[in-house]
Amino acid sequence: GGYSYNSLSGIKFTALTGANGIEFDLNVSKDKIPFIFHDESFDPENIQSDFLVGPVDRYNIEDIKLLGYLPDGTRIPTLDEALNSVLINTNVNSIWLDVKNPAALAPSFPVIEKYISMAETSGRILNIYIGIPDNGVLNEYKILAPAGRHKVLTELSTEAVKELNADAWGPQFNGDYYSAEGISVVKREGKKVFLW
Repeated sequence: GGYSYNSLSGIKFTALTGANGIEFDLNVSKDKIPFIFHDESFDPENIQSDFLVGPVDRYNIEDIKLLGYLPDGTRIPTLDEALNSVLINTNVNSIWLDVKNPAALAPSFPVIEKYISMAETSGRILNIYIGIPDNGVLNEYKILAPAGRHKVLTELSTEAVKELNADAWGPQFNGDYYSAEGISVVKREGKKVFLW
């Protein structure tokens, strides 16, 4: 639609498509503010800026908000801004937070819990899945969060789905863990499967 992914304008566009779910890429600033951005570094390929260059966690959120623009010319949103936009501007009921940096987990938990509470208060269903894409995020999540505290989606093996008692599995279609047998096993256990 001409909008940058991970943008507030893209979230609003999602409402027009009739989608019931959306995926965000979760990163974290130097001052531990979770924000929505895919890559581990800022460069001219993914933002408009002469001043933000290099690892994203080298910059405070104030610098990111002031100096960086997404390719569609909009500001890089915080997790708080993105979840607020979903709640206000869409009927989306599922969000997959694809965690790009394990350090983003701890500061994200209060924000996630805030919006789940707000959705419940307004009578709305909002499932926010914390994505576990790799062993680094898996290990950090196991240290920080007791089982059952959050909805979890893992991209790892079916064994990881069982170990975490994950709510969903998101194996890459061409990845190491994808298999029709694995999908059947996970679905029999009452878990959701999101293929991508």
